[in-house]
Amino acid sequence: MFKLGVAVLGTAILLTQPAHAGDAEAGKSLVIQGNGKGAVPCMTCHGTEGAGNAAAGFPALAGMNADYLTRQLRDYRDGRRQNPIMQPIAATLSDEEMANAAAWYASQTPARVPPEPT
Repeated sequence: MFKLGVAVLGTAILLTQPAHAGDAEAGKSLVIQGNGKGAVPCMTCHGTEGAGNAAAGFPALAGMNADYLTRQLRDYRDGRRQNPIMQPIAATLSDEEMANAAAWYASQTPARVPPEPT
């Protein structure tokens, strides 16, 4: 029984690991220029440094975990996550491009949001 549990846990860990660690500098290029295969530059909605645009509904990505961001992009591509803007963009991205863009945004410092006045 113990061996089965270890095998299941090991498989689960392997399945949740990214296929590619990501290259932040290559990700910066993708964020600014797109990929030439239909993916508009990420900065169009999320900004170069990942500040996003809350008023337009585009989330801030700066400082988020790269594995999490990569997983979200894969989920858009594979239809597990629905969004009419992100799904067609993610469909044009390779796993490596996803990891690179995620690495770039993960390396950025989140914008400091001033506290609400009391």
